[in-house]
Amino acid sequence: MFPATLMLASVVAFVPQSTDVQHVDASTPRDVQIQLARQAAPPEVGREATIYVLGPKGYEKAVEGKNGFSCIIDREFPDTMEPECFDAEGSRTTLQTRLFTEQARAQGKTQQQIGAEVESGYKSGRFRAPQSRGLCTCFRRTTTSSIPTARRLSIFPVT
Repeated sequence: MFPATLMLASVVAFVPQSTDVQHVDASTPRDVQIQLARQAAPPEVGREATIYVLGPKGYEKAVEGKNGFSCIIDREFPDTMEPECFDAEGSRTTLQTRLFTEQARAQGKTQQQIGAEVESGYKSGRFRAPQSRGLCTCFRRTTTSSIPTARRLSIFPVT
């Protein structure tokens, strides 16, 4: 459904959590979302990254960054959360599909409709795959992940 993106590294490490949020949506306070999104990167990256939070119409830019990284609490499905930070190339490419997905969810579109629109967007050139290797980071004590083709969710501790 979604074209594979090339990532040079996916880094997972222990970072103390100041909040134990299990679900994020537009009603989650902005400051909590900003804190969780920043925790997806090492502190020296997250401090200077652009931060997106979920609002009633999809993602909204909450913090303008200075280092080319963008951090969000991604949701493969509405009931999952995967805090991630993308480097500059990922911010220009992969992140755009994440922003679109939440905007479409806010408009009431189904996962099937969103998937078809993203696929069409790649074919038409609206979205593009990364042109170079990049970095996507995820630093969390626990991670909620999903395998779309298997329709399975996994929650696992990061040690």
